[in-house]
Amino acid sequence: MANELVLVERDGPRAEIVLNRPHRRNAIVPTLVESLIDVVGQLASDGTVGAVLLRGAEGTFCSGMDLKEFAATSDGESARGFPARWAALHRSLAALPVPLVGALERAAIAGGAALALACDLLVVGEGAFLHISEVELGRAAPVNVAWLTAKHTPALALEAVVAAPRYDARSMQAKGLAHLVVPDAEVVTAARSLADRLGSYDRPAVVALKDSLRAATGNDFDDVLERVTRAGTSGAAS
Repeated sequence: MANELVLVERDGPRAEIVLNRPHRRNAIVPTLVESLIDVVGQLASDGTVGAVLLRGAEGTFCSGMDLKEFAATSDGESARGFPARWAALHRSLAALPVPLVGALERAAIAGGAALALACDLLVVGEGAFLHISEVELGRAAPVNVAWLTAKHTPALALEAVVAAPRYDARSMQAKGLAHLVVPDAEVVTAARSLADRLGSYDRPAVVALKDSLRAATGNDFDDVLERVTRAGTSGAAS
């Protein structure tokens, strides 16, 4: 389940997914997304996995889309198909039956912020930040909007994607985006400890609790993302 772009490590019931493009601050490219889709699907169907931890290699979570790489690609069909594959990845993260813990070191920007928002519980370093920056680049952010809409208040969603502040660690915690803030050097250790604790619980009970929470909120991620994408398409056409 591992390749050079995505590493998978197992320690008991904890599965650890590592974005492995540190030379580009773990920026996202289509091949990395395809690898993540494969890995998440395999972990979701593995009954021995009790919790999943998502982090970036060498101390940075994810700096967003690798715009340099996207600009350099000559495969227009691949670029046009990327939004659907990016959405597919997030649908698979939303459907993950066990808790997803994020270890946010240094930065989660744009697409990286979407990956951070996908996590059920986020452990953040004191010096880290989250920035949904698409509006500043003249781009849409449907996946970020969908996660914010599914999990948080409309006021926070509007602030995050339109005002686009750079949330520091304490702001993330105050607004309910982060579960825990720890010293920068302790992020991975703390996230592993949390994932290990969650993974030690009775797996069927945890799976049932996640399912019941989805049903209780009425904000199924797939439905929210479909509505957001449809609204964005309608807006672009008008």
